[in-house]
Amino acid sequence: MIARKNIIIFSIIFSFVLLILIFPYNKDLPQHFITEVNQAMKLSIPYNDIICFEMSSGFHGDGDTILILRLTDQTNKCFQNNLDNKWIKLNRKSEIYNYLWDSETRPGTKAVGGMLNEKLSPESDTVFILLDYTTMKINEHIDFSDITDFYFVSYSYEKGAIYIQKTNL
Repeated sequence: MIARKNIIIFSIIFSFVLLILIFPYNKDLPQHFITEVNQAMKLSIPYNDIICFEMSSGFHGDGDTILILRLTDQTNKCFQNNLDNKWIKLNRKSEIYNYLWDSETRPGTKAVGGMLNEKLSPESDTVFILLDYTTMKINEHIDFSDITDFYFVSYSYEKGAIYIQKTNL
């Protein structure tokens, strides 16, 4: 009788754990992620039409979180007008470009290499901010031989889209 009761309790606990593993997605996660990025990078990314949200996990929290959102015409114009000097233009010959994509990746094409997820291909009008959040350095001030955890936010006025990636190595 006690063994049967233990089996039932174990089965209920196992089922609960299995449900948590199978259905980890919370529909509020994209909004929480945008809030996290806005706070960490002191940005004002709007909560617009999210067209992609993916989380991958690895060993002890390693992994990527990717979010792509589309801006309305009005929000797109407003966002572009509020860009400050933290946003840098795409320079395919820079060290930062090689780190994020690599020298073979051309704007508008699928990423060849680098640290960004293949969904975050560069556009010809891309401006972006890269933050190494272990050192809190941005863009060219980052030591690329030592970076492990970063936020990447890029913006394309032409596409009316914002691309965000958080990577933990």
